[in-house]
Amino acid sequence: MKEIKLFWKILKNNRLTYFLSMISTIFIQIFSGMTPIVIMITVDSIIGNKEYKYDILRKAVNLIGGRDFLRGNIYILAFVIVILTGISCIFIFLRNYYSNVACENLIFNLKEKMYNKFLNIDIRCLKEYSTGDLIQRSSSDIETVRKLFAAQLVNAFGSIATIILVIIVMSLINFKLAMISISLCLVISVLSYVFYKKIGEIFKKTDEAESKLMVFIKEVLFNIRVIKAFNREDYILNRFREKNEEFNITQNNFMKTFARFRAVNDFLTFLQLAVILVVGGYETITGKMNFGDLIAFVIYINMIIWPIRQMGQLLSDMAKASVSISRIYEVLDLPEEDYDYGIRDVSFSEKIEFKNVSLKVNDNIILDNISFVVNAGESLGVIGSTGSGKSMIVYLLLGFFEATSGEILIDGINIKEINKRYIREKISAIMQDSELFNMSILDNIKIVNNDIDENSIYNATKISSIHNEILNFSSKYETIVIDNGVNLSGGQKQRISIARSLLKPFEVLILDDSLSAVDMNTDLKINNALKSMDKKFTSIFISHRISTITNCDNIIVMDAGKIVESGTHIELIKKNGIYSKINEIQSKEYDVNNE
Repeated sequence: MKEIKLFWKILKNNRLTYFLSMISTIFIQIFSGMTPIVIMITVDSIIGNKEYKYDILRKAVNLIGGRDFLRGNIYILAFVIVILTGISCIFIFLRNYYSNVACENLIFNLKEKMYNKFLNIDIRCLKEYSTGDLIQRSSSDIETVRKLFAAQLVNAFGSIATIILVIIVMSLINFKLAMISISLCLVISVLSYVFYKKIGEIFKKTDEAESKLMVFIKEVLFNIRVIKAFNREDYILNRFREKNEEFNITQNNFMKTFARFRAVNDFLTFLQLAVILVVGGYETITGKMNFGDLIAFVIYINMIIWPIRQMGQLLSDMAKASVSISRIYEVLDLPEEDYDYGIRDVSFSEKIEFKNVSLKVNDNIILDNISFVVNAGESLGVIGSTGSGKSMIVYLLLGFFEATSGEILIDGINIKEINKRYIREKISAIMQDSELFNMSILDNIKIVNNDIDENSIYNATKISSIHNEILNFSSKYETIVIDNGVNLSGGQKQRISIARSLLKPFEVLILDDSLSAVDMNTDLKINNALKSMDKKFTSIFISHRISTITNCDNIIVMDAGKIVESGTHIELIKKNGIYSKINEIQSKEYDVNNE
């Protein structure tokens, strides 16, 4: 029942088309099933002298000329078989056409939903899923669904329709033989149900093992330079073999179970044919059954042998698809961000205030009762050790997380009451990791606004001190960024990201350690260029480097999720605390590097 609900759910908006495919399948079985009847009549009543078993058969023969006419024109019966086969082929075309149209629309919509979900999902949900797992759900799991709905599900319906129609007709021909056939079909059905349940459990383990393998491969490709730098190829290969072995074992279990079912299924199927031939042959020899009836019966048995033999493959694919659909809808049912709720007319003209803000993630305290104010048009510097919670300030402002306690106020309005899209329109944030797309540098910069003019782009790249370096590339701004920027230095990636963020209309600019990969002189040059911009805006600089935040109006020092010091650069130096010690260490490093 659960599987039927899932299949019905996924067919939404394509049910009519798929229904037409099912109807075509029924007509295929009807017209295919008429052929053995024509052969039976031909053998027993046209060539032979047996009476018609049913009056409707006599009327059908009279309709095309009668017994004597057909005896003299036996080829007409061959034409009848050809016509029936031709009509059946028309419905085969319609079945395949409608099922493929429905399937491709279904897969198209499913992919749209998946990628739309990725873009709108509440980011807090992503911590429960790895990137490789999500890629598998949106690729191989969807292909498993395609395989089922493109042909196998319609074939399954056709197989059931064939078996039902054939058993009805066989019952009319010889009830005794029909009961023998039905009893063996029931045994096969019970066996198929047990197989379906077992194969579903095995495939779930196989799918999960494949997901782990995909995650590992993705991590290896992403960190390939680290692996080579430490000569750890053999170690990584051994870890890959472990995960590949786990996948291989589950896959082999799947195939062994399928092979066992197929062997038993084939034995029972051909046992059915053998029993029918023995019993039917005896009935014919003793005169209890017409020879034409036996021929028709054997043809009908052969018509249901293939569907019964295919039952294992059909059930296997249905079990796989059921697991895949469940995994897909597990993602599709995840909560999305609410982009409709909230105020959209906050001016950002007064101040941003964190008031006793705490944040706990998975029982880990990330921020612990922090408070600070950034007045409009002023700059805030944030410095602290790794893992002190600096970046979480950005995530809270962008609405990626919500504070566990306390308030974040923008112009006195709680950030929870402000529309998330509106906030992200007004805040331009350059994240700690400079993520670039596999497209040209120009397209990477224009991603914030496709209609931006060239002069604005050049102005932004000049402010971020990357314009001249781009012009030195052979393809200049059309240089393709490869694999998130492996053909660029870390500093170049950061400065392209800064230029991109400057092209967005914003009221608040946040640089989250976005100058860590550039030298101090370039750092100072970019800072001065930002200050000389015509636009007035609030800025937040998060950095490990004191030179980046020296000129900020206020600086907070963080440690273990708490603000331990605050003030201007001069005030913090005089306190002789953490900030002063960091400044002393970095000053010595700078002096050594410039000797």
